[in-house]
Amino acid sequence: MGNATTRDQRDGENIAPSLSLCITQRRRDKQRNNATVSPLYADLSGLPPTLIATADHDLLRSEGTMLGTRIREYGVNVNHVEYAGIVHGLLGLGHVSPTAEAGQDLFERFYRLRRYLS
Repeated sequence: MGNATTRDQRDGENIAPSLSLCITQRRRDKQRNNATVSPLYADLSGLPPTLIATADHDLLRSEGTMLGTRIREYGVNVNHVEYAGIVHGLLGLGHVSPTAEAGQDLFERFYRLRRYLS
């Protein structure tokens, strides 16, 4: 783990060691580049138009951005929205944050539109 998100030290703490430990506990080193560990290593061709939301205070913010880039490389239409001042899991926090509520609304509209066009 050495991406921009894990090197972010705005709070005075380097979170990379903690995040690396969590990921190591979930997979063996030989599985590091395995699609079952991360969609960054999967064949992403044939995906429908995709909406990715990342949060300003999210340990996986950089990975979300990289995933959007990777999906675009397969010719898929991707919309990436980054929400400022919110944490990972923002789509479940609409009851406590207007920013998260806006994110939930966006995903609901996106989902309804996709169902309508299908």
